[in-house]
Amino acid sequence: MRAASPVALAAVLVVLHMPTDVRHNSKIDRARLAAWADGVLAGGRVGQP
Repeated sequence: MRAASPVALAAVLVVLHMPTDVRHNSKIDRARLAAWADGVLAGGRVGQP
């Protein structure tokens, strides 16, 4: 990933299932995903978002 990216990457996070918005099941819940990523990058448990 780092070799293919035009910008410097600090990490690549992979999830099996993206969290979806409860109101619109097809939309990704970006706030939940961002909170999960912040926690992981701060040293928290990886788990699923």
